[in-house]
Amino acid sequence: MSKRRWITGGALAAALLVGACGGRGGTTVEADKPIDAVLASTERMAQEKSSKVTFVMKMDAEGELVEITGDGAFDYTNATGTFVMDMPEIQGTKIGRIEAVLVDNVLYEKFPPELAANLGGKPWIKIDLKQAMGADLTQMAQAQSSNPTQIAALTLGAERVEEVGTEDVRGVATTHYKVTINLQKALAEAEDPELKKVVEQAAAVYATDTIPMEIWMDDDGLPRRMRFIMDMSQMEVPEADGAMTGTMDITMDMFDFGTEVTAVAPPADQVTDLATLMEQAGR
Repeated sequence: MSKRRWITGGALAAALLVGACGGRGGTTVEADKPIDAVLASTERMAQEKSSKVTFVMKMDAEGELVEITGDGAFDYTNATGTFVMDMPEIQGTKIGRIEAVLVDNVLYEKFPPELAANLGGKPWIKIDLKQAMGADLTQMAQAQSSNPTQIAALTLGAERVEEVGTEDVRGVATTHYKVTINLQKALAEAEDPELKKVVEQAAAVYATDTIPMEIWMDDDGLPRRMRFIMDMSQMEVPEADGAMTGTMDITMDMFDFGTEVTAVAPPADQVTDLATLMEQAGR
């Protein structure tokens, strides 16, 4: 796999994290059934307004196994946040730490200098999560169903919710659920324009109509952990040198709800727009 593709994969991983932590809450739901509990967790998280996050991403791309870790803090109400992502050495190329800032649904990523040269020469890359750029990294970031404050849109299409059992997450007792979501059903049920857009973006990215997910919720109805295993071959993801294959296994923990979050965008002259890079690559 080329250096350019792995750099693009790093951008995707960071965007997925933001997709998991940005946005607004859904509607209040009484949690009488497992599906109701999943829906109600969205509103509960929105009420807390912010949290800290840690995550692990395990990528198996074309037979190469890579584990990416990171942590940060996000303000769900104002769509702001900061985090760092540590990427290992890949095919002899040291990638290291990627810094990221989210301001008003715009994601800025700072790559190490030797890799920034492959991405326009400036230290920061910009990914505008509000732009409609087709089925690309931006849509994947928003569409990926790990978004705890917009998950109500996707759970409108829930066909099956299974209670797995009880488990501790970072010392907190939780109930573990497995959920199967039908995107076409969710699209038909969504009424709120913002939530409907989330489902439309997901349907544009996935070649399959169903998405599996797992969620761990505490006794207060707050989501404490979410997990997705993504089959990259089932997604339409533009790449500079061919389509992605393999899987991406993402596990994310949320904790310290209500934490203070401060995020500042980098200077404009230090930023290259990812959309411009994709246009130059003919994507």
